[in-house]
Amino acid sequence: MTKSKNARLILPATTTYQPVIHCFMSEPATNTGSPSQEIDSLMLAVEGAITNVMEYAFLSDEDVTFEIIREHTIKDIANDAAGLVDALNIDKAHISGMSMGGYIAQTFAINNLSRCGR
Repeated sequence: MTKSKNARLILPATTTYQPVIHCFMSEPATNTGSPSQEIDSLMLAVEGAITNVMEYAFLSDEDVTFEIIREHTIKDIANDAAGLVDALNIDKAHISGMSMGGYIAQTFAINNLSRCGR
């Protein structure tokens, strides 16, 4: 079983924020290396569902918010850390952590052994 952490995005219920939702939902699929055709299909389904909910589930004068929950796996978080190391132009890094951070550090090391100093 893979441990995960949820990310929440809470926005006003209007299609104006659809680009934000698109980015929020497509990033993890892109990071996992999913084929672009699958990501495109996923995003088309997400956009259709969001549009339907926002346009038809609420009255136009209702002041409501729309919440999307995205699950992050430990591998996703370790990949985010690798992206940070890349963005900072660090060739090798000493990676450590405690508790869940240790699990993330181990996953980072397994997937990026040549990038770990110790």
